[in-house]
Amino acid sequence: MMSFLETGRALYLLAAICLGGIMVRLAAGSFYKRLIRESSNLALAKNRYLRALRQNAEDTYRTADAFMLSCRRGGGVPFLLEQKR
Repeated sequence: MMSFLETGRALYLLAAICLGGIMVRLAAGSFYKRLIRESSNLALAKNRYLRALRQNAEDTYRTADAFMLSCRRGGGVPFLLEQKR
């Protein structure tokens, strides 16, 4: 262990880890910038994860809208929303 420190290999190892971290950070930053640019208009998104996100949001909105309409028509309120006595 001492020879590892004396020869300076530990310094090279730490420098390599630091450079690797910088490269990963740059790659992640460019990836996030591209996602943000694509997410400005989800209708034209080519990324499959953004398309799945859009579909999930639309489905949730439709489900919540249908639920609210059924409650307004007297379809009953689920037990989760009722007041506990």
